[in-house]
Amino acid sequence: MLENKPLVTINGKQRATLNGISYSPPSTPLRLADQYNLKGVYTLDFPTKPLDEPPKLGTSLMNASYKGFMEIIFQNNGTNVQTYHLDGHAFFVVGMNYGEWTEESRGTYNKWDAVIVIFIKGNREHTIQNLMERKIEVILNLVINFTSA
Repeated sequence: MLENKPLVTINGKQRATLNGISYSPPSTPLRLADQYNLKGVYTLDFPTKPLDEPPKLGTSLMNASYKGFMEIIFQNNGTNVQTYHLDGHAFFVVGMNYGEWTEESRGTYNKWDAVIVIFIKGNREHTIQNLMERKIEVILNLVINFTSA
């Protein structure tokens, strides 16, 4: 679950957070750090649910398997529309509803004819807009197409 809270102050600056982590870009690009197996550039410990501790800075990533699937819940308890970009991926919108997500919410997923958003060449950016006080559940297909410009 990805839960976005109102802006918080970390080290004297207003920061947005997901699950209590405010992304801090590393000095080495992530793709280079991964390709050359550089240690200490990022961690693979992104929390799967909101932390019960004060928000913090981090270069924490979600660990996933290539050609796998990932369930992502976009939880919005605030009064603003939240926008997320999923570049270069196909994803299935399997649910959308009001209120807090719980484990029982999986029983309401539309697994048979879910809306699919597919990567289209020339238009690699897809946007999810989460309205106020709602949750959106998506299943993300983790096949990435890298093309040269």
